[in-house]
Amino acid sequence: MLKKHNATFLFTCMEKKDKDEPAEGRCSPQSLVRETARSASLNGVKYGGENALEFKKWSFYRQIVKTAAQCQTLYPDLHYECLTLLRLDETLMKPSHINHLEQFVERMTMNESG
Repeated sequence: MLKKHNATFLFTCMEKKDKDEPAEGRCSPQSLVRETARSASLNGVKYGGENALEFKKWSFYRQIVKTAAQCQTLYPDLHYECLTLLRLDETLMKPSHINHLEQFVERMTMNESG
């Protein structure tokens, strides 16, 4: 259905790491991202991501770049279409964070172009 309508499958958790999740939750955000990326790739559906948490740390940006690159490596046919940044707030708009955002966009664009 998504391919038929040229839609993009957008999945959250791009900045999350398995090791940061509580053991009792028995969850694996990294596996979920890989699983959905694989499915999108196998079915010729465009794929995108979004963050689940507020961007308070540079490590969140780095993790998204890493996750996107891993998905592209694992699934070369994956068409990574977009990323939605959620929870825009005053902290993210501070000059120090704007610099991080600029570096992030540059790195994501480098991933896209190879």
